[in-house]
Amino acid sequence: MQRTGEKKDGYVIVSYQKVLRRRTWEKLDEAYKAKTTLTGKVVDRIKGGVVVDVGVRAFLPGSQYDLRPTANLDALAGQEITVRITKLNRRRGNVVVSRRAILEEEQHAKRGELMQSLAEGQTVHGVVKNVTEYGAFVDLGGIDGLLHLTDLSWGRIKHPSDVVKPDQELDVIILKFDKEKQRVFARLQTALARSLGQRRGKISRGWQVQGQSGGRGGLRRVRRTGDRIEGLVHATEMSWAKSPVNPAKIVKVGEEVDVVVLDIKPSDRRVSLGMKQAQPDPWLLTADKYPVGTIVTGKVRNIVEFGAFIEIEDGFDGLVHVSDVSWTEAHQESPRSFQKG
Repeated sequence: MQRTGEKKDGYVIVSYQKVLRRRTWEKLDEAYKAKTTLTGKVVDRIKGGVVVDVGVRAFLPGSQYDLRPTANLDALAGQEITVRITKLNRRRGNVVVSRRAILEEEQHAKRGELMQSLAEGQTVHGVVKNVTEYGAFVDLGGIDGLLHLTDLSWGRIKHPSDVVKPDQELDVIILKFDKEKQRVFARLQTALARSLGQRRGKISRGWQVQGQSGGRGGLRRVRRTGDRIEGLVHATEMSWAKSPVNPAKIVKVGEEVDVVVLDIKPSDRRVSLGMKQAQPDPWLLTADKYPVGTIVTGKVRNIVEFGAFIEIEDGFDGLVHVSDVSWTEAHQESPRSFQKG
């Protein structure tokens, strides 16, 4: 009991509530200084947050309830939550609490444990927190990992939201991480599962497959229908012709073409393809058509110091060396007997 300083009918008036209130404030003051955790009940919804009963009415701002913004604070009414006092003014009877401070501390501890256990190539379960133009951020249990756009799929995608959505649970492969900056870069595990290294029973080096052209510019990309695996057909692998080719004149976007797998690098997610390898080598056909000793007629294409190039067929030139032009003329004089065309 505590004296109130008042008397009535000759009796000293004392108060039990004042004692309880003083002891409550003392406990709150100790909790504030020691940064201990309190349990309180949400008793009211007010502008900007909620009121939590921790022995006195304390204000919990909406931004301090969770790590991410909470849309519906009304649903918290009647719930018991753990909070920490961030501001206390006993004279004014003002107390501000935070639940987010506790969550951030727990998250920091989890980050430390997770960073010690992470290893490149490790599979980790996570939840998509945010999707941006260049990728998605995944909560890996205290640390956000970045799934870059190029690490979401073997094929080309217009936007990360075509593959992942917020709050979606998924498994990712750790590509690399920085312990000091706590940055983690990951790759979608399902994309890795589609790797050609795990599909060698369906497609491997030297196999001929059919794909659909879907590239642009001087290099073309060919996708194996159904598998959504993209490989690159370099311009030099499009034709047996020695002269440079224009890919746009050979294939069109969406056109079905036959290609041969030249090389597979699952670690780099790179597949090299060839179009000319899916066709007979014209040089071998020419060799069968014109065996050694065959007499042929051709047009002079070019004259050089060491001889002349003769066109046997369209795209096929043969060299007449200066020493094979004449039995009698000197080497330096023999090519002059030819004229271009």
